[in-house]
Amino acid sequence: MIHDFTFAKEELLEYHKYCDSIGYKRAIGVGRRTGNSDLRNSLSAYEYIRTAVFYKNNTHMKEVRKVTSAMNVWDNVLVYYVLQLQPGDFLDTQDYWIEWVKQNKLTKPIGKFVSVALTNNNSLTIEGTSYKVPQYHAVEFSPMQLHSIPKVKNKETWAVFMVANYVSVSEKIINR
Repeated sequence: MIHDFTFAKEELLEYHKYCDSIGYKRAIGVGRRTGNSDLRNSLSAYEYIRTAVFYKNNTHMKEVRKVTSAMNVWDNVLVYYVLQLQPGDFLDTQDYWIEWVKQNKLTKPIGKFVSVALTNNNSLTIEGTSYKVPQYHAVEFSPMQLHSIPKVKNKETWAVFMVANYVSVSEKIINR
């Protein structure tokens, strides 16, 4: 499901600028989610800011709170990442969560992704269906769904929030 968050575009723009100012880490070694990508010899290439970076700094947390409050999901956010792909980067088929859930004897993860395009016309493939996501719009999907980002031609940046499964993002938008 695609959601329109253009009502929070000023806060999303400021969040994007703030993330650019603190910088992204290139995903290499430990910290790069692989799932079975290593077996496919197709390790993803991207940059990111992970949740722990935000937790370690009060100013960072204030920025997360400001943007997620504007989106009306602050009370339900479990995890926040920023994913940035430079030209030529890609996100291999993500099956990490499927394996993680099996290994931990769970039926599903506790949350779902709400991935907001911070740049224009981001691309994402979920279960074989390709989506072009306009700037300040979000795709809501389960981590259990196979997803990937094809090799990008232009820089793409995503604010990735995990919210609890029981949350109706559509209702959050309507009731803001």
